[in-house]
Parts: sequence; C-alpha cells; structure tokens
Amino acid sequence: STYSFSVFSSDILGNIYEIFLSEKIRINQSGEIEIKPKAEHLDRDVVTTPTHIIKEIIRNTVIEFCQGKTDKQILNSKFADIACGSGAFLLETFQLLNDTLIDYYLENDRTKLVPISNNTYKLLFSIKKSLLINCIFGVDKDFNAVEACRFGLLLKLLEYENNETIIGPSALPNLSSNIEYGNSLIDLGSEGLNDAN
Repeated sequence: STYSFSVFSSDILGNIYEIFLSEKIRINQSGEIEIKPKAEHLDRDVVTTPTHIIKEIIRNTVIEFCQGKTDKQILNSKFADIACGSGAFLLETFQLLNDTLIDYYLENDRTKLVPISNNTYKLLFSIKKSLLINCIFGVDKDFNAVEACRFGLLLKLLEYENNETIIGPSALPNLSSNIEYGNSLIDLGSEGLNDAN
C-alpha cells in the first residue's frame, strides 16, 4: 500500500518538539509530579517559525532562485539552514523543489514522473532521493531537533511511495552528512567531531 504522509505538515515535528522534547517530567521533593524545562533549554526557548512566514521567505528566495533553471541546475544547487531546529524551513524547501521539478518535467520530460491521480504527478523515487541528498542541508546544536529534522525529511521522501516504487534494501538515505549536529557559529558541525555546546 502507498505510504500516505500527505497530512504531514512541515511544522508538526517542530510543534511536537516544543511541547515534549524541551521539557522533562520529574518528581519534586514533596512527591508531586511537575514539568520543568530541560537544563539545556533554561537560557533559550525552542520556537518554530510559523509556516506562513517560512513560505514567504522561501517565496522570496528559493522560488526566485529556481526560476529559469534546468533540472540539472536545480539538482546541483544547495539549500541550507544553519539553525534548522526540527526542520520546518528544510521541509518546505524540499517540498517546493519537488514541485518545481515536477513542473519542469511536465514541460520537458514526463518519463521522470509517475502519475498518482488525474493530472497529479510525483517525481521518480530516485530523483526525489537525489534531490534530498544533494540539495538539502542543515545544522543545529540541539541533538533531538537534528533527529526530528532527519526523520521529517525521510517521511517527506516516502510521501506517495509504495513497495513497488521504493527499490533496494537501503532505500532510505543516511542524512547524517546533510543534517548535522553542531553549532554552526563556532564549530565544524560534524556529528560531535568538534562539539562546542
């Protein structure tokens, strides 16, 4: 059966992260249960940028950049968020790039598309996977946010896929080189290589 993640909005993981991962449950000295911010979040808040702001920023950057570009030019471009959190910007960017390539192939090469309903198409899984691996990058100093971002992007990759369209035992890419854990302002960001948190 098809994996249906069409109801998965780009900010859902950010909202879950804000609610659950930035706080912990503990029992205080009087035996009462209380919810407290995790120590690493005492000096900052976890805030996900609202979707309408993300879409406006992307409209003025990514859409403008892609205008007039070929599929090869888009697939050789890099889009990064240096404080990606749980990935709201990257998820929207990945979706927009998918849509942009679908529009391009509708005019230029329909063999790169798979129909999913009347007048609705998706990219071949191999192209979608290549788009994710080659074009989408991020870094964040919160390990759990990085994991949520990677997970969200993999869910987006699986959208409209099924057993016939996902080929090979390692269909899902390892995103550890794309979405890195580290502080983009003061370290290299390579999976704990030079963690300066």
